[in-house]
Amino acid sequence: MKFDKQMERMRNRLDAITFVKQPPTLSMKIIGANDPEPEFNQWELVVRIEEKDT
Repeated sequence: MKFDKQMERMRNRLDAITFVKQPPTLSMKIIGANDPEPEFNQWELVVRIEEKDT
């Protein structure tokens, strides 16, 4: 019985300090009309701003 309580306390302490995995961060890259295409991954959005027609 005493051993069970100690194990439960240890389990609770370990649960409190375990690393919580963070979700990936989303980002946006804004580039001009003549800029080269940058490298990006699935969590990045590339927005190309085109030149205004005159």
